[in-house]
Formats: sequence, structure tokens, C-alpha cells
Amino acid sequence: MKTALIIGATGNFGFQMALTLLNRGWQLKILIRDKDKCPGALAAADIIEGSANDSEAVLNAAHGCALIVYAANPKYHRWQQEALAMLEPTIAAAKVSGARILLPGNVYNYSPQPQWVNELTQQLPYSKKGEIRVEMEQRLKQASQHGVKTTIIRAGDFIGPNTHFTWLNMALRTKGKQSKLSMPHDQTHKHFWSYLPDLCTNAAQLV
Repeated sequence: MKTALIIGATGNFGFQMALTLLNRGWQLKILIRDKDKCPGALAAADIIEGSANDSEAVLNAAHGCALIVYAANPKYHRWQQEALAMLEPTIAAAKVSGARILLPGNVYNYSPQPQWVNELTQQLPYSKKGEIRVEMEQRLKQASQHGVKTTIIRAGDFIGPNTHFTWLNMALRTKGKQSKLSMPHDQTHKHFWSYLPDLCTNAAQLV
């Protein structure tokens, strides 16, 4: 039976990916700062208290794992200071353990454009956070050239069960029996969504 380490199990992707792997027969380890905050649905997992920033904690947790789901993020306003450094312990642990890294990619890497985005689309980020995400993926590519196996699965905004603090939560306002959806763009633009259980099933099949 294969074992996966989930880093970021309290987030939308990390939690749903953990559920998906459990349902497919994987054993799980959950690295989390506070054991009391681990979702109850993951009680069957091996819960390890520690931080994604702690190289020793990540290395020890990754021992015996075939997969590391890296779904952790620093606080939104701390990306510039912490995002790249926070990834390094996972890369180091994957190199030692031989585990594959699974990263949920997003669309911050690209400027708005009318063409479909695919693997060959040039990454020209429009924002500083986009630049950071590009740097993270470039760092993983560099690591992959030294034996660190990596899979990036890219998606738009999440919808579905078990989600919180999503774009849809912010756009949809409910008062009594009435709901109002405030779109952030005009009708000439399209917004693309990813149904999270499907995305995670696809990710599990890929890895």
C-alpha cells in the first residue's frame, strides 16, 4: 500500500486530495502545525505536528512516502517573503525519500488572453503573486533535472463540496431566501471553474 504525505490538509485542495487518496486505498500522513485543527474526516491518517517550513519535520514525515502533496501556502500577504523558502524543505525531502511532489498550479502564471492555456503557453504573469508562482514552478523544474519527480496539475477557481474561502464565496451573497452573484467582470469575459473532486481524481490518476 502506498503512502502519501499531505502538507496543507486544511486547505481546499489538500483536504480534497487527502479524501481522494484515502478512497483509493492510500495510507496518509498529515503534517500540520496544530493537530487539533486537522479535519475530522482525516482521523484515520497518521497526524504529525510540524511546519512546512521545518526541514527536519518535513524530511521525517516524508520517510516511506511515495507522494508529497504540497498544498501549503503562506498567508496571502506573506507570499513574497515566504512562498519560495517554504517550498525548499519539501524539495529536499523528496530528493531524499524519492517521493513525487504534486503541486496544485493556478492561472496566476499567465496574463489575460483570448487563447486557451496549455502546457506550451508562455508564462507572462500579470501580478507579483504570478511571478512568485512562476518562480516556484521553475524551482521544481530545476529540481526535476536532479531527480525530483514532480507533477503540476493546473486549474481555475474551485467549486464543490468541502470548500471554503473561495472566489465563489466572496461573489455570492445570500440574504434570507435570496442570493445575489456579483461577477468581477463584464459579459464579454468568461470565468472558468474546476469541480474539486474531479480535479483531485484526475490528479490521483496522474500520479
